[in-house]
Amino acid sequence: MNHASGSLHDSAKAMLSFGLLCAALAGASAGVVVPGLRYTNGWALTNDVIPVGTNVKFTIAVKEQGLEEIKRIAKEVSNPTHAKYGEYLSTAEIERITKPDAEDVKKVVAWLDAVGASYKFRTSSNIEVDAPVRVAQELLETKFHIAKHSGDGYAVIRAGDYKIPDEVYGSIATIFGLHGLPLPKAQAKSAMPGEPVDVTPAVIYQTYGVTKQPVRRSKDNRQAVAEFQGQFMNSTDLVNMFKRYVTGYEAGTDDKVTVWHGEHEENSGGIEAELDIQYIMATAPGIQTEFWEFPGQDFGADLNMWTSNLTTGDDVPLVHSVSYGWQGNLSQIGVKMSDVAVVDANFAKLAAKGISIMISSGDSGSGYAEEDPCEMGGEKSVGIKGNVITSMRSMGYSECCDQANQHEAKGWQFAEWPKTVKNSTQAPEVTTTKTMVVAAPPPSSGTITFKKSIYHVEVVNPQKPIMKTRQLFSLTGKVTAKAGGVVKATSLNGTLGTVDLTFSGAYSAGNPGPVSLYNVSGRFGAITLHARAEAIDFPGQPAELAVFEWNCPGSKMPNNLCYIWEHGPNPPPPPPPPPPGTCTIFSTVESKMPANSTTESGFAKKTSVTLWASWPASSPWVTAVGATRFEGQKVGNPEMATDQFGSGGGFYPLFTTDAEFQAAAVKKYLNTVDPSTLPPADSFDATARATPDVAALGEGFQVIVDGQPQSVGGTSASSPTFAGLVSLLNEARMTAGKKPMGFLNQFLYQNEDAFFDVTAGSNKIGRGGQPLPYGFNCSAGWDPATGLGTPLFAKLLKAAMNN
Repeated sequence: MNHASGSLHDSAKAMLSFGLLCAALAGASAGVVVPGLRYTNGWALTNDVIPVGTNVKFTIAVKEQGLEEIKRIAKEVSNPTHAKYGEYLSTAEIERITKPDAEDVKKVVAWLDAVGASYKFRTSSNIEVDAPVRVAQELLETKFHIAKHSGDGYAVIRAGDYKIPDEVYGSIATIFGLHGLPLPKAQAKSAMPGEPVDVTPAVIYQTYGVTKQPVRRSKDNRQAVAEFQGQFMNSTDLVNMFKRYVTGYEAGTDDKVTVWHGEHEENSGGIEAELDIQYIMATAPGIQTEFWEFPGQDFGADLNMWTSNLTTGDDVPLVHSVSYGWQGNLSQIGVKMSDVAVVDANFAKLAAKGISIMISSGDSGSGYAEEDPCEMGGEKSVGIKGNVITSMRSMGYSECCDQANQHEAKGWQFAEWPKTVKNSTQAPEVTTTKTMVVAAPPPSSGTITFKKSIYHVEVVNPQKPIMKTRQLFSLTGKVTAKAGGVVKATSLNGTLGTVDLTFSGAYSAGNPGPVSLYNVSGRFGAITLHARAEAIDFPGQPAELAVFEWNCPGSKMPNNLCYIWEHGPNPPPPPPPPPPGTCTIFSTVESKMPANSTTESGFAKKTSVTLWASWPASSPWVTAVGATRFEGQKVGNPEMATDQFGSGGGFYPLFTTDAEFQAAAVKKYLNTVDPSTLPPADSFDATARATPDVAALGEGFQVIVDGQPQSVGGTSASSPTFAGLVSLLNEARMTAGKKPMGFLNQFLYQNEDAFFDVTAGSNKIGRGGQPLPYGFNCSAGWDPATGLGTPLFAKLLKAAMNN
């Protein structure tokens, strides 16, 4: 399930990263601001209100130590020519090298404790936070919102811009779960009618010269698939697949998953998961196999959970296959460069630990994408003289530019209409200093003292509004849990003046814990409103009244909500919608001319080319697997690059180090390939990590789904196939008293003769089989479509046993 996207930016510029914007906001504490997500691919921000009492979960990755030492060790223990080959590190040894500095942990914990956020340590560097939305908003100085996908209506709660205090920023590697999105929904590719030949385990064995290998069925040699995006398998389908396509196995043992990790659900709807588990097990029958499930809808966060979980125990499978990835701008799925760095560090630790990880290289060929010429806008205060094709109403310059592109126009001009004054449901902005609620007596007394404490308003039901969104109130007074009290609320940017808020005594929220409730009433002009207020009283901390839920006029029911007051100043306002104006499109441009400041013009220009390799297959610490098919669609014929979809491959600019193992092979390719077949030189970084490393058949796999065979393809078929072969190599080595293969890439590139060199085809093919203008041809030796080629198992086994 590798995905691709036509992205709009250069990869290194496009990632959201810590440090992208560093400024002290007016009236708020200094810190580093992490920009919010720009929604694309069917995702959009909604105005839906997050239900009161909702919690959000996110993971803080504390900065680790010793990464360079881990990388050095990983390279040594996985190099067959090094004296330390096979001397893998234990979990305890990795922990000793990489454990975060105690001071960094202390700073992060103090930051969380200051707002009463609940958290736990999943690993020594992964702190999982589970907090009410209002607490998380206070911690991060952000506003959470609901985003929804237009295709399936799936909704997620995500943060806008958020801030990390300066004193904590240097202790944090990244934060997962605030911006991340799932990969766009897609399945492993069902076959196009009449095209690919049927591929079964017998065809795989025949093609790659695999003979029946003796297996011990031992717990010390296990393999696994990792599944994301809510993909599940069906055990009955697995049993039926073995019955139909596998011979010489132990029924009831070899056709059963050994262990499930995560939420297990028997479901035939996950063709991806069915393909993965059926072919890793059928390629290596008798090897104990585990199913690791991560059903969350945040791909970056789930990758971190999977990889960091693998680093925390010595008793984990030796071989893993992953069929998920993204061939495009990672910012489109909410993955920051800091997220990539953390996941990559986990991969390096697993390499040092002797774990083999195969990841499919993607199904979108070269990952070709044109730069969007409308992304950066046009020239401001510039008009156009020329021949007009048409004029129309447009919402902003971007829509005007898009219309011009559809007409293949030479230029466009957007003139914003004069602004009109309308009644607003939003209050004017004022600058405030964030003042925390202070409890003068100890919290155990049940007394809350307000000293010009700021609350901001959110209008939930805008009918005949008494208050406006972003209106601010300053509260002064005292409330006791026993008798209640009166607090004065002064409107800072409205017309309501000062209102007396009358509090009842506190009563229980119905759940054990530090939360208590107050009934509140206040007369706003001629109208009396009633609210329920929620107070938090953590032991040893000042009590805080966090939120008021105001009912609509004339109602005392708690579910007839009109307004919410939240403690703290207003969060950053959302960006305004594009302004309306007149869009004029030109077939020719004679000249430019001066225009007013609300006019903007753009001109046709040559677009740049961006090629995207897939992540996380592009990590230098994993083995990326591309896809092939038989020439002439006949079993036994030589293999070529798949053309039902494009075998993902290319150069990934985020990784320009740690891939020394392939430097000679890549250099040879670039020095010998016909230069006229290469993409534009500025579309790829020839010094970056290159994928794939290897390839295997990837079309026409016969998968049992809901009891029936389906023909399925993708590099997601190739990865579990190659992973199963690696498990057989491990079995042979371990039976002979040798260590498992570990991180494979140095071994693979030192044994190029153990692969069938695929020289036919290219990856100038998109996910749907459509031709792409740019990509890479197959070539003698390594190439970016099929890597080193497809396995010759007997030669691989001989090489493995000689080390």
